[in-house]
Amino acid sequence: MRGHLAVLQREGLVREGGSRRSGTRPAVIYELVPEAEAGLSRAYIPFVVQLVRVLQERLRPAELDDVMRTVGRGLAAEWPRVRGSLANRVDGASALLEELGAPNEVEKLDGGFAIRGYSSCMLAQAVHGRPEVCRAMESLLGELLDVSVAECCERTEARTRCCFEVGLTKGTGASRARDRPARTRR
Repeated sequence: MRGHLAVLQREGLVREGGSRRSGTRPAVIYELVPEAEAGLSRAYIPFVVQLVRVLQERLRPAELDDVMRTVGRGLAAEWPRVRGSLANRVDGASALLEELGAPNEVEKLDGGFAIRGYSSCMLAQAVHGRPEVCRAMESLLGELLDVSVAECCERTEARTRCCFEVGLTKGTGASRARDRPARTRR
């Protein structure tokens, strides 16, 4: 039991919350840290899905798009800017997406990169075919990387899979790169 508690403390999920007398020595009472409690909540996804639905009903498409891009820029303000070469910045953004629960790969393209999710989108339940939600993440990445980013997410009935083209100029992109037989993976 102590080993499990030590791991949970090291991961920042629990902390000592007090003590009580028991037998010959005081027993430590452990509690979840507030961040861990929030992570266990099942209310976030249904709340966000309903919020996006209401916003979609009440706002014109351009207004909703603007709101989502503003959300992305606001999220970007929560993390430090990624520095270095474009390749280093893309690797840093990829790591941030991993940290947020979006396993991905970075693909080198002519003139830029694509960050592609391995599996379902981390915001899949909120997206449901709504590109505005993807644009929030596009804005987040654009702000962090300080370069143009365009979402190229796959949104089908079966699944939603993230994809972001980074640093590409118009007329190139992941859609054209998919047709090329040879790809360089980073």
